[in-house]
Amino acid sequence: MQALWGERRRIGLWRRLWLALMEAQKDLGLDIPDAAIRELRAHLDDADLDKAAEYERRLRHDVMAHIHHLGDQAPAARPFIHLGATSAFVTDNADLVLMRRGLELLRGKAVRVLTSYSGPRSFTKAHHTHSAVRTFGLFWPTHYECGGPNEQRPWVGMARHSQPRRNTAACEAQ
Repeated sequence: MQALWGERRRIGLWRRLWLALMEAQKDLGLDIPDAAIRELRAHLDDADLDKAAEYERRLRHDVMAHIHHLGDQAPAARPFIHLGATSAFVTDNADLVLMRRGLELLRGKAVRVLTSYSGPRSFTKAHHTHSAVRTFGLFWPTHYECGGPNEQRPWVGMARHSQPRRNTAACEAQ
């Protein structure tokens, strides 16, 4: 988790998002030179965090600091980095990717814990009744309802007597 949520990983992800944005804008007809995309692609994982920190002290904005630093590394890409985007584009999307990867890491561990649980059939009391282990199992099918076949989703059906609730209209619309 520390490596996943580390600064270097986050900044590399920001740079990949900027690359995806530039490629999509080029596909949509924006006049972005191939050299700009090549230069940006060459610097996805070599951010100098000290140099970016210098920019951040001066600019007082983390995203702008990394845009300026990446512009120094990839001068041909400078005019196109972050073009038309907000800071939330990189910060929010990067956080979503990191959260998903973190959940993927935890999912296997949670399944092992729940399937190996052999103690009393309740964790806590809720509303003056015992909360059964099987009610926790409904979390997985309701949060991953359109995720594909059950053999690829081992958490579905792991709790006894629970049937995943599927919103078939939502799943078919995807």
